[in-house]
Amino acid sequence: MATPLFSQQPQRGGAGAGGRGGTVAGALVEFKAGRLFRDGATNWVRPDARRGVCYVRRDDEGLMYFCWKERQGGAQPEEELIVFSGDVRLEKVQQSSGRVYVLKFQSSSQRVFFWLQEPDAAGDSRLIGRVNAVLDDKGEDEEEEARTLLRQDSQEAEALSRHREQSALARESSELSRDALASTQVGGVPASMRRVSQQNPGDDVQPMGERAAAGLGPGQLGSLRELLSSIQ
Repeated sequence: MATPLFSQQPQRGGAGAGGRGGTVAGALVEFKAGRLFRDGATNWVRPDARRGVCYVRRDDEGLMYFCWKERQGGAQPEEELIVFSGDVRLEKVQQSSGRVYVLKFQSSSQRVFFWLQEPDAAGDSRLIGRVNAVLDDKGEDEEEEARTLLRQDSQEAEALSRHREQSALARESSELSRDALASTQVGGVPASMRRVSQQNPGDDVQPMGERAAAGLGPGQLGSLRELLSSIQ
C-alpha cells in the first residue's frame, strides 16, 4: 500500500535494525536503510519493508558508487549508482516528520528515497554528515593532482622570488658602481686632485718675505728694513 511521502513515516514492518548483519567489506561508509519507491508522478511512495543497507564504495578505477542491498548474507546490490564528487548529496526530506532522506543529483532531476533503519535516531544528522563527506571526496587521483599543482605553483613562486631578488641585487650593484665612478672620477681627473687643479698657480703660495715678516717683532722688523735699505 502506498504511503504519503510528506505526511507519514514509512511502515517498518519486519525491518528491525537489530544485529550487526549487512556490514559491507571495503565500504567507505554504510548505514541501515530501506528503500522508498515513488508512486508515479504523485507525492506518494511505496516502502520496501526489507532490512537493507546503503553504502558507498570505490572500484579499482576510482569510480564511486552509491549502493543498496539487503542485509542478509550474500545479497547482491539491487541499487548501484555511479556518483561523482560535488554532484550528489543525501538530504533529509523536510516536509516529512519521519526519517525520510533523498539522494539528489545536481546534474539531473533523479531522486532516490530511503528511510533510515538505524536504531539511534538521535545520530541521524551526524551519520548523514559522514555520508556526504564521503560523497564530496575528490578521490586519490584528483587529490594527488591537486597536490602536484600546489607544488608546481610553490616552485614557480619560489623561482620568481629568486629571479626578482637577483634582479634587485643586480640593479643595486649597477647603481653603486655608477655612483662610485661619478664620485671618484670626472673627465679622467681623480676627485682628490680636482680641488688642486681648480686653483690658480701660486694661490696657495705666500711670498717668503711676508711669511718671515709675519713672525718678527717690532725691533727685529726695523733692523731688517735697515739691512734691506743698505743692500739696495
